Amino acid sequence: YCNNHCRDDFGDIRFTDSDGETLLDYWMEEYTSGDNATFWVEVPSIPASPDNTTIYIYYGKSDATTTSNGDNTFIFFDDFSGTSLDPSKWTTFGTPTVTVSGGVCQIYGDASEREGIKSVNSFSGNFRVHSKRKWANIDLRTTFGLLSTSGDDEANILTRPSSTNPDGIGWNTCLDGSWGTLTTLLETGSTDTYYIFCMEKLDSSFKPYIFDLGWSQLATDTARTLNTEAYYVREFVHTVGSGVNTLTLDWVFIRKYVDPEPSHGSWGSEEQSGATEVAITDSATGIE
Repeated sequence: YCNNHCRDDFGDIRFTDSDGETLLDYWMEEYTSGDNATFWVEVPSIPASPDNTTIYIYYGKSDATTTSNGDNTFIFFDDFSGTSLDPSKWTTFGTPTVTVSGGVCQIYGDASEREGIKSVNSFSGNFRVHSKRKWANIDLRTTFGLLSTSGDDEANILTRPSSTNPDGIGWNTCLDGSWGTLTTLLETGSTDTYYIFCMEKLDSSFKPYIFDLGWSQLATDTARTLNTEAYYVREFVHTVGSGVNTLTLDWVFIRKYVDPEPSHGSWGSEEQSGATEVAITDSATGIE
């Protein structure tokens, strides 16, 4: 929120490093015209001592348009802005029907097998992967999670975690081919409602999160241990229930993660350039 000092579409927002000049990569997740916007900014580094850094936010250039770029900001990013699945980012498995249109990816599948998409590249180190997703059918499971490069380890968040809990959202892990205990995260999850699912990898610990679209945490659970190796991201539908399900993805991204995460400090004071803003009103129309 910039106190009405920026464009209504927030297209003039820019971020710089502590020198006030070096532009930083950012992604604008969403905005409400003339009110507020949510940005993710790639801060190059934070020193160990002192354990803080300063970035600047610039705004107020009326003819500027957004340079928001998720690919530059994150380790992995897809907001499905094209008309087909990006083969440099995803591959399919099983026999799903996958369509990309209007900024979303839809995966159609039945209950016969695991059907969906998997990231082409695997990812190592410590990270959090986030997925904004919704599903259409409570009678068929949809899954978001990670698969190890060895194929022996999995960490998954599941809709319809079991036939006895068709409305719930749960999670489970598989270590060296052996499944752990299926745990319920939410007793009830709504169909055709977007949630943000998150899987956190911190060394050999894996932990699930569910957020609403305002990033309020709805559920999490105790971390579980898996092997320390690279992992693929997967989105799919599969057995438990009957019929055809539609899984809709708005975006998926992976960001670096540390524990504890950096926290936001105090805001600095607003500074203004040498230019002077002058309001001129047309006396005939009253338009400013």
